[in-house]
Amino acid sequence: MEWRFGPNTFTGENTVELYLHGSKAVVNAVCKSLLKIKNIEAAKAGEFTKRAFFNGKYSISQVESLNDLINAETESQRKLAIKQNKAGKYLEPIREKLINLIAQVQAAIDFGEDIENQKIDNYSNIAQNILVQLRKFERGAKRGSLIREGIKVAIVGKTNVGKSSLMNRLAEKDIAIVSNISGTTRDYLETRLHLNASPITVVDTAGIRETVDPLEKEGIRRSFEKAEEANIIVYVCDAPKLLKSTFEIEMDEILGFQNENDGRKMIICLNKADLLDQSKKDELNQKNGLSTFLSSLKNSINNLCDVENDECVLSRQRHILLLQESIIEMNSFLENLSFDQALAAQYLQNAANCIGEISGTIVNEQILDKIFSQFVLENKVYCYPMENILV
Repeated sequence: MEWRFGPNTFTGENTVELYLHGSKAVVNAVCKSLLKIKNIEAAKAGEFTKRAFFNGKYSISQVESLNDLINAETESQRKLAIKQNKAGKYLEPIREKLINLIAQVQAAIDFGEDIENQKIDNYSNIAQNILVQLRKFERGAKRGSLIREGIKVAIVGKTNVGKSSLMNRLAEKDIAIVSNISGTTRDYLETRLHLNASPITVVDTAGIRETVDPLEKEGIRRSFEKAEEANIIVYVCDAPKLLKSTFEIEMDEILGFQNENDGRKMIICLNKADLLDQSKKDELNQKNGLSTFLSSLKNSINNLCDVENDECVLSRQRHILLLQESIIEMNSFLENLSFDQALAAQYLQNAANCIGEISGTIVNEQILDKIFSQFVLENKVYCYPMENILV
């Protein structure tokens, strides 16, 4: 047993650490005995981190970073969590610029009926520079969210082109049933993999074709739905059939997917190339093999998740939404600056509040509860009130 005294502890409060043999039975038995003592209760999920936050040991962005670090499955997620730890360092200066700009606009309103055009241009330039920074953070946050939540890869194509075989090869195990009967896969199948130290979810979808079967129709509808959700679409073609008679029809369908999923990556995979004669392979003039496909897939992942050069990367959906909202407020400020300065100043304040919610300067109780509830529940107990001893 070891006593540790605040403020030089994780929570900033006095704590007692018990060193036990590591079996769950021993730990549970000790905790059960401690809970028989008056004024001792089991710590809730995130209890110690919450107390550390309220005692000023961590900012909200550092708490989120710590949670992401604890839950990191891959090296890219670990690096992302560490980058997110610096969010306050990079966002607070932006918020300070906004507050200074609010003060200038408000002073001009209070001490003069009209703001000179020269000052309006100056305020506009400052706001434009802030907008550039916010858009940069927004782009980084979207890439960061892919690393944190995982990239979705949808394998789509006509029936019996080898989608399920490709899925099994990627997973290196039999996940999907494979047969030469068209329409074997009637619903989508998912598996989680790690490529380039990034988590990806691969979805094998039902083959696309005209059908009167209501079950197969529903499977095809879900195929299109999964393609819409995917960050990367792998369109699989039957190479021998494609080159024989259906090339133009198939290419129209591929381009349709590409147009509908603008901004997503697409990889066209010609399967069953082993059934082609050498002249057809030469005609295609393409490298073949699973290694080539994997290389292309990894390159697409790299392009989507390139955050290496960013010093700070946000990754949560709430970060993205708050950044988008702040950008909208900044644009509204620029639109109203020339004819309604009081309203423009309010838009600036709204933008500053959004940034403050990300960095933790402005605390939202509901957001706090949600963040701390995501922490792992550990075998710890909390003792109160007297000495505020944490065990």
